[in-house]
Amino acid sequence: MKYPIIFLLIILTTIKGFSQNTPDYTKLISEGWKLCLEKDYTGSAKFYEKAFKLNSKVPLSDRYNASCIYALANNKDMAFHHLFIIGNDLKWSNYDHLINDTDLTNLHNDSRWQKLSSLLIKNKKEEAAHFDKDMVAVLDQIYFDDQSTRHKIRSTEEKYGRESREIDILWQDILRRDSINLIKVSKILDEKG
Repeated sequence: MKYPIIFLLIILTTIKGFSQNTPDYTKLISEGWKLCLEKDYTGSAKFYEKAFKLNSKVPLSDRYNASCIYALANNKDMAFHHLFIIGNDLKWSNYDHLINDTDLTNLHNDSRWQKLSSLLIKNKKEEAAHFDKDMVAVLDQIYFDDQSTRHKIRSTEEKYGRESREIDILWQDILRRDSINLIKVSKILDEKG
């Protein structure tokens, strides 16, 4: 009789501890993100680190955001620390995102950048080893078509204004491409599942 009660207490303590940590973790990440938006990168990073101490399984997105925040705070050591965790432990493979993220620009000249880039390329190759290469090429082109015009929105708005003819033309092009891409993706789903 004594052992089931102890077992029940252990379970209740674990559940209580988990339920207390989760909101604290979320709250700390939220506070850190607010400070990041206010460009207080050092303060933001402190909240992220406090949150990480509460959760042994930090989601990739939170760890990636922390790496960007550290890079923006010019703390390259901690930026690389988190980037290598997501590259090594979480097997992150989005090389294109890595090299195009302007938050990480100040890391590009660091000797660790090449090692990190190589790691992500290796992860991407391992991940893609069993992919249908032709379909990947088609999906990559669809993604490029989708994003290439959308990347022009901000600069076009700044140059000509939100209500300009140029913005209208850009949106017409985006909608046209969206229609074409929808047909392509629907066909892939119908054929490949």
